[in-house]
Amino acid sequence: MSRLFPEITPITLADLSHGQEADFFALFSGKEELTTKDGKPYFKVSFRDATREVSFPIWNDSAWAVDCRESWTIGEFYKLRAMYRETNFGPQLEIKKIRAVIAADAADGFNPLMLQPKSRFDGAGMFDELTGIAKDQIADKPLRRLVIDVLQSHREVLLTLPAARKNHHAYLGGWLEHTLSVTRPRAPAGPGSMRRCRRPTTRPIGAPLPCRP
Repeated sequence: MSRLFPEITPITLADLSHGQEADFFALFSGKEELTTKDGKPYFKVSFRDATREVSFPIWNDSAWAVDCRESWTIGEFYKLRAMYRETNFGPQLEIKKIRAVIAADAADGFNPLMLQPKSRFDGAGMFDELTGIAKDQIADKPLRRLVIDVLQSHREVLLTLPAARKNHHAYLGGWLEHTLSVTRPRAPAGPGSMRRCRRPTTRPIGAPLPCRP
């Protein structure tokens, strides 16, 4: 696997257009070992940055098949030289060179936070809103002080923390976005609003009806 990249200014994966060859940094986000209907083995691999993910096959007879199988690791960052193509099977990358990111790549603009999906909301704004809710809504003073201290002492981590590794809010800032979605004060129901109640067949005498909004 070549580690030599002659001087070409890297751009982002999202900026590549059809037929363009360039150097760029990407997160290796997926690798599946599959087989075609005809029994031909291949890996379905995915590389991404913050706004674009490209998935394509690495065939078993490809020059990159051994490196893909033995070296390419999901969750790691790589520097690639590749040509981007729009095909009938979706976007594809024709890899010319690839290597793992090294410390010196920071001088060429590598920043891992630029290669990961993130919340559409501003992290600092969400953090300020959450601490404001804690100040206004937690009546118990010791508890309020504890919550605010915990939030403020972990601010830098929380600004980019995902809510999960996959599924919901699994992106930078996802924890703040999810936490706000369940802690924002809800407007009280208006006088004209109605709640639907489901009557059970049996219930204890005097027990309230179970209702849902």
